[in-house]
Amino acid sequence: MFNNYLEVFIKQLIFVALNKRRRENDMRPPTVISCVLLLLCSCSGDNKIKEEMERFYGQHVVLPLDSMLYVADDSIGYVHDVMADRYRLIVYYDPTECSSCRMKTLYEWDGLLDSMSSSGRDVGFYFVFHVPGWRVKQMGIIINRYAQGLPVYLDTASVFERSNPNLPSLPQLHTFLFDGRDTVRLIGNPVHNSRVEDMM
Repeated sequence: MFNNYLEVFIKQLIFVALNKRRRENDMRPPTVISCVLLLLCSCSGDNKIKEEMERFYGQHVVLPLDSMLYVADDSIGYVHDVMADRYRLIVYYDPTECSSCRMKTLYEWDGLLDSMSSSGRDVGFYFVFHVPGWRVKQMGIIINRYAQGLPVYLDTASVFERSNPNLPSLPQLHTFLFDGRDTVRLIGNPVHNSRVEDMM
């Protein structure tokens, strides 16, 4: 099962890298991709992903929405949201990732959100970006341009990580589904992996 997750992660990595190269019209040999694949396919890489997934699956997750800024249209503020969804999908971007770069790819989620909504599946989506407070205004502009209408939250005080010390260290494991009892039930990105989407 965990080999499947590794295979999916590698395919996602190749997909993202190749799409980036196509957009930049870069036809050089994909040396970086090859190096990353060699690292990921090493035994230690396999073991780390497997260990982190095993450790995180079934864990309790806290989603402190009232302590994070919610961005809607031209306003940014705190929301005291009652989460009535049976399942919630968290997409968490930690400070090691380029938040504005990731924000520009959120359009990829539009199809999945529409599909979930039209099929009546009771899944709430939450995109959480850990950003410093001084970037809030800039992130608001980027969200309004690239992610308008999506449920984006800005965590300026590291509340999400502090509330969830059991989060995996690997960013590729920062997309996960948890149930009404706040227990992690699925780990993986359904946008890049149809098998994960089917399991939802």
